[in-house]
Amino acid sequence: MKKIVTLIGLVIVGFGLFVLNNAKDNYDASKYFAKYDGKSIEFKLPDQFDKTHEVTSDTKLLIMAFLKEDGHTIRGYLKAHKPTLLQEHHAMFLADISKVPVVIRNMVILKDFKKSKFPVVIIYDKKISQTLNDNQNKILVFHLNNKKIEKVEHIKTAQELDKLFH
Repeated sequence: MKKIVTLIGLVIVGFGLFVLNNAKDNYDASKYFAKYDGKSIEFKLPDQFDKTHEVTSDTKLLIMAFLKEDGHTIRGYLKAHKPTLLQEHHAMFLADISKVPVVIRNMVILKDFKKSKFPVVIIYDKKISQTLNDNQNKILVFHLNNKKIEKVEHIKTAQELDKLFH
């Protein structure tokens, strides 16, 4: 009986240490920003491997998910295609995880994102999320030409995503 209690205690302590370790927020907000005025967009944001991404004059599409289900739709679509799809179309996928608790973000979401063979530009900061999110509760797509917004679309399905790339 003593061994079982000791084992349970060790499991609880181990799990507690694991959670505590993953509760540390490594995001440095001072390194990143987003500006959006309705006509143009600029940002400097990290991906799942902490590589920094910015809008360039070559960027043609920004595909943004602010809801969990929209992120799953986009990731599912991208996983079903070749890993270079975004690069070939000068596109970026941005996922807002600013509302997710740090522990869940570190233990689940980032580990899952790191399995992706394509970059996932991550919005960690609630202020940046508010700057970019137009609260339509759909996937937000910016069509760009030399950093200028030519068209804004709101889509919901993988079929609509497919039209962006064909």
